[in-house]
Amino acid sequence: ELPNLTNDTSPNDLKSLRGRAWTLATRLAQRNGMADLVEAVSGKGLGFVLRDVPDPTLADQLDEDSLSQLTMLWWQLAACAEMTFAPLEAM
Repeated sequence: ELPNLTNDTSPNDLKSLRGRAWTLATRLAQRNGMADLVEAVSGKGLGFVLRDVPDPTLADQLDEDSLSQLTMLWWQLAACAEMTFAPLEAM
């Protein structure tokens, strides 16, 4: 059974949900030094895409755990943005 959401005041229209997803993705990226990679996309998918992969020079600057976290987060955001199977013309 679904929870009762009548007390929830958050907008639940698709445009608002896409905006919220973009905001959360941007915050996660900012905390991990990748804010410039997240780009809002209006009217498609989850509301954001990633412009590129993280800078390769980070491999020399980060310890193994930090680099693993950065890589994992990039792949998670890419999967959420449906970039792993979206056609190129949709980007």
